[in-house]
Amino acid sequence: MDKENYNYIMDHNAPKQSLLQLNSKKQRIIFIVVVVLIVLLIFTLVLSALSGNDKSSSQKLYPVAASQADILSITKLGASDARDIDVINYTATSQATVSSHSAIINTKFDKNDLKKIAAMQTTDAKTTLEEAKQAGTYDKTYKTLLNNQLDVYQQALITAYDGTQSTELKKDLAKMYNDIKTIRAEPVPPSQETQNP
Repeated sequence: MDKENYNYIMDHNAPKQSLLQLNSKKQRIIFIVVVVLIVLLIFTLVLSALSGNDKSSSQKLYPVAASQADILSITKLGASDARDIDVINYTATSQATVSSHSAIINTKFDKNDLKKIAAMQTTDAKTTLEEAKQAGTYDKTYKTLLNNQLDVYQQALITAYDGTQSTELKKDLAKMYNDIKTIRAEPVPPSQETQNP
């Protein structure tokens, strides 16, 4: 029977092996690969969490974008058919303002988002305005239609503002809301120019 030296059990001065002490090249390579995989997994989880929040945030902007598209569609019709100078000026101002808003909001969407937004748009404005033209009440009907759509837009801005956590987006939405109030000659108190719409 072989006698092995079991003194190491009782020897308290013997050096203890560290868990991370890697003696061979193979162990070091395996350790590095495991660490890299863990870092990649954490990075992927963080990235997917952030992109999931961005998607949720962009979906909250769908009604805003749909309202903007509706307003631009209506103002395009009004620009060509309105006759009253006040209505023409109101149309031009609304169109320019909402167009600039749309340029900001549309940067948040991809092609699939734009398809979903298009499905949310109203399509009856052209028919309503054609009937008003036949009846000789185009300017009055057009202005009512535009004002109604601006109401919808302002409500969409409020809802999006309340639903977002992004300080930058809140600032943009508040500015858009106040721009529409200005167009509609609604007084904006100076203390609320950059606050909640």
